[in-house]
Amino acid sequence: MQGSSIHRAEAASRAATGSQNVPGLDLRSKEVSEVGETGKVRVLFVHHEASHLRTFQEIVARQAVGLRLARDISEASQAIEGAQPPHVVFTDTKLPDGDWQDVLALALKASEAVNVVVVSAVGNISLYFEAVERGAFDLLTPNIAPRDFPLLLQAAAQDAVARRAAGASPSH
Repeated sequence: MQGSSIHRAEAASRAATGSQNVPGLDLRSKEVSEVGETGKVRVLFVHHEASHLRTFQEIVARQAVGLRLARDISEASQAIEGAQPPHVVFTDTKLPDGDWQDVLALALKASEAVNVVVVSAVGNISLYFEAVERGAFDLLTPNIAPRDFPLLLQAAAQDAVARRAAGASPSH
């Protein structure tokens, strides 16, 4: 997985743009600009540790997205099952009331397409394949380069927006 598993996001981003370097989430693109009345991609981060929530909030603050935080599956379900589900959900592997599979199940039942990125403390190829086979968009490990995070976010958001525009089912 080369230290992080954003190769799907990188490949999707390169294919979509024909570029090897995508500087950040481009909300001016036609696909991403049609995300709703706020004009922002909606991102949900599900993690039970406050320090991780703060760190993710600081990283995502540099992107032009609407961010919501949840500490457990109960809080995540409120966001995902709402009238405007997030485009992208980042979820920890283990939560106080379940795990990433529970969050993925919620996303697969959402009223609109939602991409789930599983966040793992360690790079685990078995977990990567299991997550992707079950419908997750990708697996994120903590050693992802800060310059690569926007690629992953952009690819996941663009995919969700495109599937919504095409009227695709929520499952990936």
